[in-house]
Amino acid sequence: MNENDEKIIGAKEGDKIKAESESCRRFLAVAEKYMMLRICALVSLVAFVFGVLIFGHSSLKSENFKYLVKYIDKSPVLYSSFYEGIEYAGGENAKFGLYKGDVCVFDEGLLSLYGISGKNTLRSETGIGNAAVAIGKEHLCVYGGSSNELRIYNSFSMVHSEKFDYPVLLVSPADEGGYAVATSERGYRSVVYVYNKAFIHKYTWKSADRYIFDMDISASGRYLAVISMGVKNGSPFAESSYIDTEKGSVIFTRETEGDIPVGVNITEKGGVCFVFERSALYCDKKGNVKKEERITGSVYSVADGSKYTAVISRNEGSIKSEVFLPESGIKISAGGKINSVKFYGDRIYLLLGDRVEIYEEGTLIKSAEISSGARDILIMNDGAVIVCFGSYTTLISDIT
Repeated sequence: MNENDEKIIGAKEGDKIKAESESCRRFLAVAEKYMMLRICALVSLVAFVFGVLIFGHSSLKSENFKYLVKYIDKSPVLYSSFYEGIEYAGGENAKFGLYKGDVCVFDEGLLSLYGISGKNTLRSETGIGNAAVAIGKEHLCVYGGSSNELRIYNSFSMVHSEKFDYPVLLVSPADEGGYAVATSERGYRSVVYVYNKAFIHKYTWKSADRYIFDMDISASGRYLAVISMGVKNGSPFAESSYIDTEKGSVIFTRETEGDIPVGVNITEKGGVCFVFERSALYCDKKGNVKKEERITGSVYSVADGSKYTAVISRNEGSIKSEVFLPESGIKISAGGKINSVKFYGDRIYLLLGDRVEIYEEGTLIKSAEISSGARDILIMNDGAVIVCFGSYTTLISDIT
């Protein structure tokens, strides 16, 4: 190797070292920026916490901190591997549901929550006899009987209550925290008050001569669907209304003569399904009719889902029941009375007297026998089924 070759090699190595040094400087500069952002974020968080402690200490309670810790967890424990069995004192009219990963049992005014491991996390005497509970993603709403009061709970305590001039007939909670309350006023047979997630009233729907049968509020709390009944020229008719509560305007209203209203459900895509005793009507959010079908038999229940509405009917004298999904046109014939219908994705779970059946696209794909006397079923995140009896629950994990 001559002297010129050594100079060339040395120059190349120098350029390489220079390039690596420049790359390192750029990397360090970017790293320093990210470090400063992390420090600023941490300082802002600390300042916020101190601000809350200084200016909001009078309203802070221990359950607020428990509530914060629970709601930081984005993956609630709702899997069959954590299940250990739940026991409770439930009467004949007990209602069941799932709320933020806990099993809700409501009976004779007593509201209870149980973790999947069986621990009782909430026990509250609501003080409302013959009451009902509406379970949303954000809150539990207790109302009903002859009471004029609405009580709203989170996982640990009551967070809001409100009294009205007349008894509360229905409550529909929105997934994002708002809710609608159906009652009446002087001079009006039916009134619906709509509130935002901060419990502030934002809209009122009124009818002087209609009796409200059911209502539903969209996940965002913006849209309200109401199904009511009136009388015209001596004949009954059902009125179906869809309302934009933010604009304060009625999007559409339809009248169905000679039929009795049963229920209404707003789906996640904005469509709305109105169910009557002898027919079902599925409309898009503009009021265009997408599906309309007569129902054979007598409708005795309606189950609401985010994608579908299940209309459960039964012919007089028959032991068989039928489930009809107006949105898709799917029909399912079951060999007995259906006591509960639940949805999990595109699957439909049916509780019959002695078994649980799972359907997909209208086809039976799985079935499991259970003891008689089951009141309800709850579906876990992995598709396993909690079966609720009068005073205890059991788990079906091999049905997924």
